[in-house]
Amino acid sequence: MIRKYCIAVLMFAVLGALAYAGVPQKSELTFAATLFNPSEGDTVWSGTGEMLFPIAGNFIAGPSVSLFDLGPVDGGSFGVAGELGVGKTSGLFVGAAVNKLTGDAADAADYTGQARFGVKFGGQHGFVKVYASQTWSQNEAGNRTDPDGTAFNAGLGLRF
Repeated sequence: MIRKYCIAVLMFAVLGALAYAGVPQKSELTFAATLFNPSEGDTVWSGTGEMLFPIAGNFIAGPSVSLFDLGPVDGGSFGVAGELGVGKTSGLFVGAAVNKLTGDAADAADYTGQARFGVKFGGQHGFVKVYASQTWSQNEAGNRTDPDGTAFNAGLGLRF
């Protein structure tokens, strides 16, 4: 299921980028950090970098890369992320990301899907991003793991 979703999101992002024709929204380069302490299990930290390009209106999408430590399992991921914002520089946003896991984490699951909801504060060239997220994972056999709680993320971004 997540594999089909990942392919669909990636195709949408590529087609949107090819159809891009002077949308006034700016590109965003962000780095976000997460510290998550689930009800059961080890504390998780992660660092995520994303380069999101304007697609249509206030929708931006692009590549996403992250590194994380899940206690006994370290790893990283790469994929695609997208966000739909309310304002041009500041305001609420909703987003999603689909990533392929690498490193030790790839033994536990193949893909992750993440839903996000947050707010951006800032101006034309820089901003602070604060959001809550939930992450689902799926292994090769198709078994899905639901979130064990909500993670809170904070990040810095540049617009150009």
